[in-house]
Amino acid sequence: MAAMASMVPSSNVVATAPPTTEAPVVTNDLLPQNNDVSNCVGTVESANCGSKARADGHTYLVFLALTLGLAFIGWRIARGVKARDAAHEPAP
Repeated sequence: MAAMASMVPSSNVVATAPPTTEAPVVTNDLLPQNNDVSNCVGTVESANCGSKARADGHTYLVFLALTLGLAFIGWRIARGVKARDAAHEPAP
């Protein structure tokens, strides 16, 4: 019976201040300045939805790093397959 009493939720109620209705201030370089964001949602980018901060040098460096990483992984796989095939090839 004591175990059942400990599983009953507490009935303590605490009053808090009502939430404010003011919108939070958001500064995001990728959001368009003079266009509603809901107009920019979709598969094709509409006019005036882009931002100059969208693609800078850092974006291209990340893409380059990913490409080089995938190329390295592909090279290692090809090298491993060649080594495996050479080890299993019968001697002439």
